[in-house]
Amino acid sequence: MFGGGKFVVQNKILPGAFYRFLSASKDSIAISDRGNGAVGLELNWGASGSFVKVESADFQSNSEKIFGYGYSADENLPMREFFKKGKTLYFYRLNGEGVKAHSPFGTALYAGTRGNDIKVVIVENTDSSFTVETYLGTRKKDSQTVANFAALVPNDFVGAWSPNVYVDAIASDEGALKIIASGTPAAGEILLDAASALYVGTTTLAADLYVKASDLVETAGTSLSGGTNSTVDGAAHQALLDAAETVPFHAIACNSLDSTTIGLYTAWIKRMTDEVGRLGQLIVYDIGSINPDAFNTIVLANKVTSKTAAENHWGIFWTLGAHAGVSVNKSVQNTKYDGELTLDTAHTQSELEDLIEAGKFAFHDVGDGDIRVLADINSFVTLTEEEQGDFKNNQTIRVLYQGLNDIQADFNKNWMGITPNDQDGRDGFKGAVIKYWQSMEKIRAIQNFDPDTVEITAGEEKGTVLSSFAISATNAMFQIYTTMTVK
Repeated sequence: MFGGGKFVVQNKILPGAFYRFLSASKDSIAISDRGNGAVGLELNWGASGSFVKVESADFQSNSEKIFGYGYSADENLPMREFFKKGKTLYFYRLNGEGVKAHSPFGTALYAGTRGNDIKVVIVENTDSSFTVETYLGTRKKDSQTVANFAALVPNDFVGAWSPNVYVDAIASDEGALKIIASGTPAAGEILLDAASALYVGTTTLAADLYVKASDLVETAGTSLSGGTNSTVDGAAHQALLDAAETVPFHAIACNSLDSTTIGLYTAWIKRMTDEVGRLGQLIVYDIGSINPDAFNTIVLANKVTSKTAAENHWGIFWTLGAHAGVSVNKSVQNTKYDGELTLDTAHTQSELEDLIEAGKFAFHDVGDGDIRVLADINSFVTLTEEEQGDFKNNQTIRVLYQGLNDIQADFNKNWMGITPNDQDGRDGFKGAVIKYWQSMEKIRAIQNFDPDTVEITAGEEKGTVLSSFAISATNAMFQIYTTMTVK
């Protein structure tokens, strides 16, 4: 018998054919797509306790299922603003720990006041089956024809069905259940408490009554009620930020006018940048007392005049989508505001100059109501020897963040724990880094890249690697100085 099988080194004894399979070396790093924005929302409907990912197509076709209202409803304006420029929204419901609306027939899927607009209609058919319909407002959202209660399944709006219970008699009757006020129910008894979810129209259930649980009974329309939203507080925002640590956002917004809450977000993004290595930009509204002075934070200067005072900051939603969705080789500067809100752009030229000097992201009116982004800048204003004027420009920051995120992700996936930390291994990784920045140069995100500036060397420990490289981000034109000579 000849030898055979896999080999790692050429040390076989028997004659024969030996093989090994190798993937071609991964010597390039892909430039990832942009478009992810994250934000907390105050909603009347929707999942809570974690971020929910919504694509633009999902929002257009499933907005009632996700948010409780149709695409064009006023309640969905923040989402429409985001999707003007953004691609993927990660939202966290800030007020979703309230009470689920309920009725004798079922309980809403989510907590919130929108659940009070759910109605259940039950019709008995000639074959003794029942058609159970779920309405949201006046729109029928689900219909099931079943033989009995047990055959009903939850839908996008009713999360759990309940058997109808009616008072039968004061005296015991065969098949009836006795209601007890406390203790452990015995056979034929049921405990009267919130968990039993018993409803009998306007009849008050009390101990020592006997009831029967029927399969289904007809109703021309029974509305769910009692649904509430929870209060938004600092704990809700902290829970959002804890969950956001694993969300792949390019930009995240603080949906609040409270200075303490905004301070919580600015401290969080600083920790993400400095200690965790999660690189993205934070967008906050300028309430006058917040001055982050950081290139990872964008401060929006314009208030909204078409909403209530509590919604002055709603310009953050469009701004979030714009910064999340802009390509790495593009700028937001001079982008036309195409949202539905009215922004306060009543600034003189000197006031606009002051906003730029103060590191405020602002919109301005270039004429005839044409509202555009004044400058694609962040709140960084205090220059240092290590961090100078280029760091004010968001296009520069996006290039830096994109490059570091992409290279870090590729190292974690394709190199860490896989490639030996010897010269050949480091040279392979160096080649991948060089090709990455050359790809960025091809799309004009950077310019004048010199591969010789890329250094990948061994660190102090056996498994560590040190990397360094020099890049020059390409920024969009923003000023022109013209001299005309008249002859």
